[in-house]
Amino acid sequence: MDWSEGYGTSTKTLVKENYIHAIAPQEVVALFEVSGNNGAAPYTVAFFDQSFGSVDSLLWNFGDGAASTLANPMHTFELPGEYVVSLTAFGPLNEDTSTATILVEAKAPVITQIVDRPNDQGGYVYVHFKKSFYDQTAPARGTESYTIQRQDEGVWVTVQSSGALNEPAYVVEAATLQDSTANLPGISTFRVIANMNEGTWISEPAQGYSVDNIAPQAPEGMDYLLAENQIEFWWNPSPANDFHYFAIYRSQESGTFPPQPYATLTATAFSDAIAPDEAYFYIVTAFDYAGNESLPSEEISNLDRMDLLLPEGWSGVSAYLQPYDANIENLFAPVAGGLVILSNESGMYWPGQNVNTLINWQTDQGYQIKMAQQSDFTIRGFGLSDRTLTLDAGWTLMPVLSEFNADVAELFATTSLEIVKEVAGYRLYWPQYGINTLGYLTPGKAYQTRMNSPASIVFPEEQMKNGAVNQPEPANIVPWKIMPTAASHAIAFEAVACSNFQPSDMIGVFTPDGLCAGLQQVSSSTLGVVAFANDNLTAGKDGFDQGEPLVFRLFRPETGELFDLEVTYDAKFNTGQFATDGMSVVKTVKLSATKIGSQHQAAISIFPNPTKGSFTISGLTGTFNLQVFNATVLKIKDTAIELPGQVDLSGYANGIYFLRIANGERSWLERVVKE
Repeated sequence: MDWSEGYGTSTKTLVKENYIHAIAPQEVVALFEVSGNNGAAPYTVAFFDQSFGSVDSLLWNFGDGAASTLANPMHTFELPGEYVVSLTAFGPLNEDTSTATILVEAKAPVITQIVDRPNDQGGYVYVHFKKSFYDQTAPARGTESYTIQRQDEGVWVTVQSSGALNEPAYVVEAATLQDSTANLPGISTFRVIANMNEGTWISEPAQGYSVDNIAPQAPEGMDYLLAENQIEFWWNPSPANDFHYFAIYRSQESGTFPPQPYATLTATAFSDAIAPDEAYFYIVTAFDYAGNESLPSEEISNLDRMDLLLPEGWSGVSAYLQPYDANIENLFAPVAGGLVILSNESGMYWPGQNVNTLINWQTDQGYQIKMAQQSDFTIRGFGLSDRTLTLDAGWTLMPVLSEFNADVAELFATTSLEIVKEVAGYRLYWPQYGINTLGYLTPGKAYQTRMNSPASIVFPEEQMKNGAVNQPEPANIVPWKIMPTAASHAIAFEAVACSNFQPSDMIGVFTPDGLCAGLQQVSSSTLGVVAFANDNLTAGKDGFDQGEPLVFRLFRPETGELFDLEVTYDAKFNTGQFATDGMSVVKTVKLSATKIGSQHQAAISIFPNPTKGSFTISGLTGTFNLQVFNATVLKIKDTAIELPGQVDLSGYANGIYFLRIANGERSWLERVVKE
């Protein structure tokens, strides 16, 4: 046999001839050549044995289940695919195998999968298909293309087309007849037509479906109304075009709801019967026709809601509701990050020290609280059927058992009340001395109350009509920094003691080392001042230590004068040494003038003074806070200023004005006249 006949002489052939002429048996090496390795099904390929060595026999495996022992067989691959063809040569010393890959492509395109287009409202699928064999090169003018058709009631309807670009595979978006739902399969049948220059070939049909997988928007605008044994709530309509219905979920535990709806409806309102003193929680979701469910609405319940603002620092807090969850740690969990300490007369909750002797909230008690930062706080619970509070003789940290302001004078009119004062506040009600800067008790706050004998009070069930008011907190225009704390000492100035005071005078109470720990503005013929204790939870000193003497000073805004006060006390009360819940009564006052300049740490110049409107402040350098007060101590300007700098009061009336200049470390008070 001539091994090189028709194919030319090759290096392998020459080597093989050397083996043939060898006298001794040689190891075999399997080799072969093919007439082609890529074509359209059915594809016929000729195979040519090129093996050498002492070959006794050959075995061909065509990769599609067929085999041959011929030296140079021909084989037809009927179906598209990638076939690995092998030739094994057998000899007396060994056997050897060689392989080659034959790629057989379909003349027609082949749909490999049809998948839903993700994250849409349905109506479309992606049709994936392999190219036609004749999609070999991209024509210069795009004469070859693919057409995607959908079968509609037995009729093939063209829904999309794509250019033929010699890509191995294509993905084309196509519309479906309908979406698949839990009740309707929504299957669509597609085929792909290859429009090639060599002819037209059509794929086998394939099926797929689209799914609406975008849920509707969560219901918004939740609101509700409580009536006896019934709750009614409503919300806004769903804006979704494919909205189907709303689902109502009900639970008796906040935040935990069963998997199945309590009710379904298309309306936007729902009423439900509820048992007395039982908590019910509701959420609403929206469903579309594809079965997609929205996120839940805001949770509502039949519980009353009480919203409080807990200020930074100390304050008093109480509730006119019985909390649904009275556990202290659960109740204050939303503000736990800012809570320093909560206490009442019998215990405390101190998270930072892992102390909790309060355990549960008691509605008939008041609390004092310290916050590291201002926080919104909500209590949810049941309204009180009994608004009566019993007070023992002596001091009580009392709550406010009403959602309405309670006129303090009316509330205690028939009792032996001695005094009521705010927790960490300036206001007092001390009827024996005609002092009432308190006006009314505010819902959500707590107050220190001292009774001479036990009594019961009943809080109002409606808004008061007499118009009692709380006196505003004193405007701090003097260079005295006040830090209210939970414990305090009350001081009453009798009418005789106030005879030397003028309206708008500011009375400050100082520790022996010069710290201002109490401040009040004169507004009537009597005066009540609250002095605050040192807070042991802060690093520095911010109030009185027990037993320290009370020192008084007066600032007169109209003239800018500063006075030291020499006082005498009523011996029946504390005679001027600070005590927590102490009470002092000042009988006489003597004013001793002192220069306001003694408060200054720098020589400040104001020019011109008097002024027509604009003036310059010098003597200080840097950024400062400037507050301007008129003669009635009304703040008219509060701004940052770079000093030296100018201030313009041209738009204000003529008269005396006071300037408070501060930089966070110290402050200065100056007087200017506009004429």
